[in-house]
Amino acid sequence: MKTLSAKFDGWLESNPRKKEAKHPDFVGRVQAWGTSYVAAAWMAPTRREDVYIALRLTNDDLSQSEKIKLAIWRLRDRATKEDPHFLSSQEVYGHKFEFAAWILPSPAANGDADFRLRLTIEPAPVREETDAIRFTRQRIAEFLASERLAALPPPSRARLEQSQQPPLPVAQPTAEPDDIPS
Repeated sequence: MKTLSAKFDGWLESNPRKKEAKHPDFVGRVQAWGTSYVAAAWMAPTRREDVYIALRLTNDDLSQSEKIKLAIWRLRDRATKEDPHFLSSQEVYGHKFEFAAWILPSPAANGDADFRLRLTIEPAPVREETDAIRFTRQRIAEFLASERLAALPPPSRARLEQSQQPPLPVAQPTAEPDDIPS
């Protein structure tokens, strides 16, 4: 059973065996959710030529081949030097977690400057639901109730191919909502 409330705060060291660009930049072990993982992290480029941390956690238990792949996005609006360089909230095992990472100097054994990745994993803070979100959810729930649906039905090929029903009338909007950007 996974211990989902446990936090991780530790380091991944620079990969001393990196010989090719595809090899991870940082490696180490992560003890999270009651499981030991081998961790590999890359500073990966985005399509917009920015960077993010691509993190792969592989279950240390040889009897399983569980791999968790995550992206930790660059935090552009750091308020203080203590704020992480990278921050992301992602779902793992059906629960939201916050992943934070810092790239910091680490003195190498030979005296040269080196770098390591500080990584924290903790349950994501519960964010207060705004009135706008509650209002939208209420409108959706009322709509679904009026249609006698508990949720939107999945698309059905048979339903799409039915041509015996008359076509639905096309709605003519009288005005656009005022919050749609032009």
